Amino acid sequence: MSRRLLRTAVLLATCTLAVPALAGRTLAWRELAVTARLDADGRLHVRERHAMVFSGDWNGGERVFALRLGQKLRLEKVSRIDPATGESRTLEKGDLDEMDRYGWRDDSLRWRSRLPDDPPFEDTEIDYELEYVMSNVLLVGDDGYLLDHDFAFPDREWPVERFVLDLELDPAWEGEQGVAGRWEPGSLRPGQGFVVTTPLKYLGAGQPAGVLHPTSRWLSLVLLAALIVIAVALVARFVVNEERPGRWAPLPRVTLDPAWIEANLLGVAPEVVGALWDRSVGAPEVAATLARMVAEGKLVSSVRPDPKRPRKPGTLELRLLVDRGALSGYEAELVGKLFVDGDTTDTEKVRAHYKDTGFDPTTVVSEPLSREVDRVLGSRPVRWQREWKLPFALTTIAVLLLLAGGILRSYAWPAVLLGGLGVVLAWGWALAIATAVARSVSSLAWKLGGMLLVLLAASSGHAWLALSGLPVGAPVLVGLGAMLTAAWASALSSARGRDRGAALHWRRRLAAIREAFRRELVRPNPALRDAWFPWIVALGLGPRVERWARAFAVALPGSGLESAAGIAGGSGTSGGGSGWSGGGGSFGGAGASSSWAAAAGAMSSGVASPSSSGGGGGSSGGGGGGGW
Repeated sequence: MSRRLLRTAVLLATCTLAVPALAGRTLAWRELAVTARLDADGRLHVRERHAMVFSGDWNGGERVFALRLGQKLRLEKVSRIDPATGESRTLEKGDLDEMDRYGWRDDSLRWRSRLPDDPPFEDTEIDYELEYVMSNVLLVGDDGYLLDHDFAFPDREWPVERFVLDLELDPAWEGEQGVAGRWEPGSLRPGQGFVVTTPLKYLGAGQPAGVLHPTSRWLSLVLLAALIVIAVALVARFVVNEERPGRWAPLPRVTLDPAWIEANLLGVAPEVVGALWDRSVGAPEVAATLARMVAEGKLVSSVRPDPKRPRKPGTLELRLLVDRGALSGYEAELVGKLFVDGDTTDTEKVRAHYKDTGFDPTTVVSEPLSREVDRVLGSRPVRWQREWKLPFALTTIAVLLLLAGGILRSYAWPAVLLGGLGVVLAWGWALAIATAVARSVSSLAWKLGGMLLVLLAASSGHAWLALSGLPVGAPVLVGLGAMLTAAWASALSSARGRDRGAALHWRRRLAAIREAFRRELVRPNPALRDAWFPWIVALGLGPRVERWARAFAVALPGSGLESAAGIAGGSGTSGGGSGWSGGGGSFGGAGASSSWAAAAGAMSSGVASPSSSGGGGGSSGGGGGGGW
């Protein structure tokens, strides 16, 4: 026999054995009779009679209820009825290992019809009656109420030979002609339900207690209008308060005339200038300190490119040219931290030395530079009295209202948790942007716009929830509105500028100089000088210098350790002879292949410690049923 014929024979034998096994386990409903009554409160009282015909080793029957958000089901009774005598036996909730017991969990009902040791069923009919009450079945619309309910359960594998529905409406409800009475659609195939959709008019007094009613439209509109008015008022006050000191005015025009730059920039140490212009201390200030010490002849530097990774920053090599005792303050401390082994060091040595402990050079210069900035400006940043009392009070009220809303309506918890989390995340994001706005002296409108967009996004979510008609309740909507108001007030208060008068004038002038430098760094022959290089790095333009070097610089000779003599005269070389080398030349950079700015930035970023890491709608009812 060929191999192909052998495989065919095995397949046929398998199918022959499988068909009787599948055919020996069947289930059908001879009849599914449903009696339902809608009471005056809008609750649906249902009795389902399942005439189930079992064949095979079934354990019993199952009914799974599909509930919409907010709907509740109270199971009242489960009974087994002898189809021959009509005798009824009430099942008890308990262990499903015992006969005539049922289990009820997560809207899923199971009952025991056969013990494991009993013979399999053979076309055995057993009738069961389920009695339950459903609340919040009706949907609320502008024109009244809507019944949209599946009285069968489409999620089943077996057919229903005959389906019957008897629907009764309490006199408090008025429906379309013929909706109440008997429905006999015939058989239902597997996967088919029976949905009744009809509008209803409530004739009773007040509102039916068994129906979820969304927050009234007028209250939603009042809440949204109040939030809009408060937000607009807060933004207007912020704009007026920041206009007085001149934060909205355009930056002053500056000239890159060498004499003007020397008079208005070079008289202050570059690292102090870097800390002054953006009121922060980071890696650019550390790199600027090293650049200044190179320019002053205290250090000599060079950059060793990595031939395997030419696009990556090279290794910065430093050699100390003066006695350590001649240094003081943060210069001495920074040298002590970076020169870990003698009078020479490089990026790789620093990383290897601190790989187990981590090291951030910023911590060395941060405090002394902050003091020096205050000395230059003649004042400390303004400490505005933040508006914390109102946000704190509003947040406290919001939390209490949200908790109350969740307790009063358990189905409102998703809105409470998701809505509250959304507001908190937007609030935190807005505060982070507000910190940048408070320090900023340029592009204020763009930064403020980003913060407002975050707050508007959260407010839009609240507006959608208020107008969606979801029955989350007034406490939830008012609570989220109060929390949003607190976020608006807190973020705009935190965005206020911290400098006034001469200090603001100083910082705006530096911002204008930085902008002029930035514009020059997109030109092949910028009107810059190597003498200004430490200040350019301090102003956070090191990455711009790196891009300029890759785009325009030519490879410079002298990649070894070189003297820094002549830097003040701008003796570096470049293709255009402008006195600008982009961190090569006098600093020992290697031109386009690896700039000094990138290498210094890599060293100034420090070494991470080992513990750190980078990096609505639809029909109600329905459900499923069958055997198990």
